[in-house]
Amino acid sequence: MRSLDQYVHYRHDGRRVVLPVNRLRAVLVTLAAMAFMAGGAWMCVTAARPNAEESVVLWIIGIAVLVLFGIGALCGVARLINSKPVLVVDNAGVHEHASMTGVGFLAWDEIKVSVVMRQGVQRLLFLDLADPESILTRVSRVRRALLRWNQRRTGMLVIIPTVFLPVPVREVENEINSHLAQRLERSRREGRADV
Repeated sequence: MRSLDQYVHYRHDGRRVVLPVNRLRAVLVTLAAMAFMAGGAWMCVTAARPNAEESVVLWIIGIAVLVLFGIGALCGVARLINSKPVLVVDNAGVHEHASMTGVGFLAWDEIKVSVVMRQGVQRLLFLDLADPESILTRVSRVRRALLRWNQRRTGMLVIIPTVFLPVPVREVENEINSHLAQRLERSRREGRADV
């Protein structure tokens, strides 16, 4: 796995980290989803045979597998086709396009903290927001429903899947929290200057 430093660019307005999709992982996720889809199709075909026992249950499971992993395959293909970076971290904030529920741009004053947590077998990067409701007004109804489901399930609105990141997630977490700490320190200094 590569280091975050490989993706750092310096511009007139400061440090900018641009993280493209990890293409190998996107291909592997897509192929794995397609393999599971083939299994789901096999279940449906097997259930359609005249002498199949438990044919209704097998058919329902097959359809569920096809739908669930079909969505996964579509996400993988979309990630491969889309040239937009998965994540951009700069002086303005975080530009998040890692998932179907990606909210786009989040300014630093909208983010309280980032934290990595394990959800099942996958490590995810969570962004705790200052005002989640204001973010929800910027997204479509479908995306809003998915984000609310995320929030009910995990307690946080923005969840960044790390499977497509080209660097270790802890480095991304440290980069985001470093920006937040610098912003907090600047606010404290400015507050003291006003006193």
